Amino acid sequence: MLDLVITQEKQHVYFIDPKGLRQIHGFDDPKIKFHKTIKDIQNRLADPDIILDSFIISNTYQREMEWWKRGSQQEQTFQNNHVLFQKENKNSYIGQIFESF
Repeated sequence: MLDLVITQEKQHVYFIDPKGLRQIHGFDDPKIKFHKTIKDIQNRLADPDIILDSFIISNTYQREMEWWKRGSQQEQTFQNNHVLFQKENKNSYIGQIFESF
């Protein structure tokens, strides 16, 4: 899914990837690291009026992922890596995306 938002003469292009995370094995997975890769692409564009970002919207419960350790620090790590949980945060995950601009 691609979302384009134009604010104050800037284009914000958001890549929203709905996916299950059971087969992902850590924060070093390229799919999770895409939020960093997209920033490298943004820098190569060298256009200050284009903002690129990405988020994974997981339909997997956190408790179903064996590779992560529970605790508030790890939950913050998911947010820092732009991974949001649709089922656990159904009332707030969309707002978290909009807060990023």
